[in-house]
Amino acid sequence: MKSYIKYAAIAVIMAAPFVARADAEAEAAAAPHDHEAPTQPVRVHVHEPVVEPAEKVWEGSVGYDLSSQYIFRGVDITGNNWLSSPSASVSAYGFTAGYWAGYGHDDLTGSDSDYQENNFTLSYTTDIADDQLAISGGYIFYQFPDGDLHDTHELWASLAANMFLSPTATWYWDFDEVGGSYLTLGVSHSFDMNEVFGLDDSVAWTVDPSASLGIDFDYNSNGTDLNDILFGISTSVQLTDQLEIHGSINASIALSGLNDIGQGNEAWAVVGASVSF
Repeated sequence: MKSYIKYAAIAVIMAAPFVARADAEAEAAAAPHDHEAPTQPVRVHVHEPVVEPAEKVWEGSVGYDLSSQYIFRGVDITGNNWLSSPSASVSAYGFTAGYWAGYGHDDLTGSDSDYQENNFTLSYTTDIADDQLAISGGYIFYQFPDGDLHDTHELWASLAANMFLSPTATWYWDFDEVGGSYLTLGVSHSFDMNEVFGLDDSVAWTVDPSASLGIDFDYNSNGTDLNDILFGISTSVQLTDQLEIHGSINASIALSGLNDIGQGNEAWAVVGASVSF
C-alpha cells in the first residue's frame, strides 16, 4: 500500500510543471493581445487629384487718353484743341475686336463745331519663323456722326520683326471714301527703367523712343510722296496687374506730301490710363 502511495506522489510531483505550464498558456490565451485591432475606426486619407485652373484664352482692356491735339497721319484734325479718347478691346485666339472714339473740336472742315469720330476694328495677329516675325492684318470702320466727314472703310496689314530696334512695316488701304493708301516704316526700342536705375519690381516702368516714316499713296495728296517723319517718346508704368498709366510726347516733321496741302510741323502730348481684365 505504501508503495502505491509513494508512486502516486512521485507522479503528481512530475506532472506539476506541465499542469502549471498549461494553466499559464490558458491564462495567456484568455488575456487580450497587444496586436488586436483597435476599437476606434481607422481613418483612411484619400488624396483627391489636383485640378489645374483652365488657361485663360481671352483678355480685354478699357482705356482713356487725353491728347493736346489730334494729329492723324500728319494732318491736324482739331487745331490746338484737346481730344478726349475712350477705348476698349477684347482678344482671343489671336483675334482682337476694338473700339476707339475721339471727342474734340473740329478744325479740319472749318465748321467750328464739336468733333466726334468712332473707330471699329477687327484684326488678327500670328507669329512665324520661330516667333521672330509677327504678321497682323485687319479692318477699320471710320464713323463720323457729326456728318462733316464721310464714313469710310480701311484694310491694313503689318509685319514686325523681333530683333534690335523692332522694325515694322504697316500698309493701310482706304478702299472707300479716300481711295488711297498709306505706308509707315518704323523702329522703336523699349528701355526697362527698373533695370536702368536698379529699382525694385513692385511696379514695371518702361520708356520707349520711336521713329517712323510715312509714305503717301494718293492719301493726303495727289500722287506718291513722302508724308512725314514722326518722332515719339512714350513711357508706361504698370502699377498693378490690371492698372497701367502712360504718356507720350510726339512730333511730326512735315515732308513734301504734307507741304503740298499746306500742313506744317506739329507737336503734341498724350496722357492716359488703361485697365486690363
